[in-house]
Amino acid sequence: MSDNPLKTWGGDAKVVASSLEIERVLAKIRLAEECLRSMVTPFSLLGQASSDLGEGLSSGFGGGFGQAKSIAVGLELPALIQKLEHLELACLEASRAYFQGETEIAADIPNLAEAAVEVGVFRETGVQVREVSVLGLPVSGHGEAGLLTNPQKSPDRLAELIWHLQRTDEHSKNQIRVDRLTPITGATADPLAQDPLFIAYVPGTQEWAMNAGENAFDATSNVAAMANPGLAASERGVEQALAMAGATAGARVLLVGHSQGGIISANLATRSGFHFFNGSVPTTQFKVVGLVTAGAPIGHLRNQMNVPTMALEHSNDLVPKLDGQLNPNRSNWVTATRKIPEANALEAHRLENYVETAKLVDQADDAGATAIRNKILDLTRGTQVVETRWFELTRAGGSKLGGF
Repeated sequence: MSDNPLKTWGGDAKVVASSLEIERVLAKIRLAEECLRSMVTPFSLLGQASSDLGEGLSSGFGGGFGQAKSIAVGLELPALIQKLEHLELACLEASRAYFQGETEIAADIPNLAEAAVEVGVFRETGVQVREVSVLGLPVSGHGEAGLLTNPQKSPDRLAELIWHLQRTDEHSKNQIRVDRLTPITGATADPLAQDPLFIAYVPGTQEWAMNAGENAFDATSNVAAMANPGLAASERGVEQALAMAGATAGARVLLVGHSQGGIISANLATRSGFHFFNGSVPTTQFKVVGLVTAGAPIGHLRNQMNVPTMALEHSNDLVPKLDGQLNPNRSNWVTATRKIPEANALEAHRLENYVETAKLVDQADDAGATAIRNKILDLTRGTQVVETRWFELTRAGGSKLGGF
């Protein structure tokens, strides 16, 4: 840990500041500066000296105490003003990092992506979803049950979730994995835990051609995902796959995504009965109850994200920086970041490195990280995996989609 420190922020309601709170602090700092300066102006010193002389003559004691106090303040004033100015700059920087980017940069990135879609360079298509296997075994018919004869232990650590994501990414191109979990008999009395729970593992970009290809996890889906929720073929494919797996009305879904998979998972979270960008973006039938991302730029969704969110980022991974801003300091959102030693941007983006970062987050004991980690892992505690399905997401050959 000491050689490779992990930094986290967010997740603790006690330390979350609003822009109004920062403005109030700034006003008080500036008022303090004005009061200190007013105490040592020539007019204040002259007035104080006259007052002290009058008081001294009338009382019979020597005057000058108030003047001496003002002179003392004057001697200390430069250092005091410097400290106050440092506090003022810190408040302004915090405001810029967390709120100015929210109103300026976040509005520009989706617009730029949508413009790229509109000119036709990254124009979206339809998507087809096909169930291809259950636990790696071919299935003979669409929608075949494929229940496990021996239920598997559900993930109870963040590192396990990222490890399963890594295995999904290595399994085959343009495929996602969906697990269905059920409570272990007598393990929990929580009535919400009786609702169906699904975990979807969503990989990142696999094709980088500018024109839309067969694989839905391509550059076109990248741009479309940043342009608007509900537009990317990969996102619509994940939504269809979840429905085919049984995540229909009322079902709870935990989404785990890398890179593009993190962006479209975050988009699905914004559409899941909480907040979404505009009325043309439909809500999902299922309810996203948790989100874990690795190496994904999702900061532009700061105003739409209300689910417990754990964002893993590496400081030398360029992909999470593509949204152009810091992730927010919110009570429902924790960002955990570290630098991968002696790694270039490509190596820092690899999932195997994010597995190691997740292990550090599992060990983190600060309040924010602990709170969000527990909210996410509480979803799987007392459950077992009873069904695992693999779905292939392929672009449909004709239908073209425009932007919303």
